[in-house]
Amino acid sequence: MPPNSVAVTVDEPAAFMSVGDTLFHGPGAAVQPLPYGHSLSAAGFTCTVDPTRGVTCAARLHGFTVSDSAFDLW
Repeated sequence: MPPNSVAVTVDEPAAFMSVGDTLFHGPGAAVQPLPYGHSLSAAGFTCTVDPTRGVTCAARLHGFTVSDSAFDLW
C-alpha cells in the first residue's frame, strides 16, 4: 500500500506511512474542516490551514506541511 498519511510526534521528525484505516476518530459528532486562517492546538501540536501553503502541523522542532502541489517534512 502506498503512503497515505503522515506520522509525527513531538520528539521525532515527520514521516510518511501507510495505514489501512484512519487513526483519528472524532468524539461522535461530525468533524468539521478547519477554515483558512484558523489554527487548532491539541497534544502539543498546532495546525493551520493556508489557501496557498496548505496544511501545516508542528510541535517544537518537528512537523509537516502538505498542499496540492508540494510537501515538507521536518
